Amino acid sequence: MGIKREDKAGRKAWTERGYRFFDAPAVILVLLDKSLDETCFRFDMGCVTQNICLAAMEYGLGTCVEYQAIVYHDAYRKYLNLPESKRLVCGIAIGYPNPDFPANHVVSTRVDIDTNTSWYGF
Repeated sequence: MGIKREDKAGRKAWTERGYRFFDAPAVILVLLDKSLDETCFRFDMGCVTQNICLAAMEYGLGTCVEYQAIVYHDAYRKYLNLPESKRLVCGIAIGYPNPDFPANHVVSTRVDIDTNTSWYGF
């Protein structure tokens, strides 16, 4: 992103942008009914979220799944009139991607799969 470590103002601005869903024109909030056990349904919610993102791609839309923006769940509950029976799981920023935006060129490094995986019986 070109933000130097000592650039506190730049880093703060980038963090604040995350709380605004990176200025996406729309947001999908994924909620889970509180009567359901979060530990059992977290995987299911991940599958639903992934499929929303994959479906969006089919229509030329870009997405960014983020937890950062739902940290202030009380504000969402208040301003969106969300029922107390629902728990915010994550947010999905959605819109038309800008291929020239620097964040869309970030390539993260990965360790070799054998570093984090144990293979048994193969």
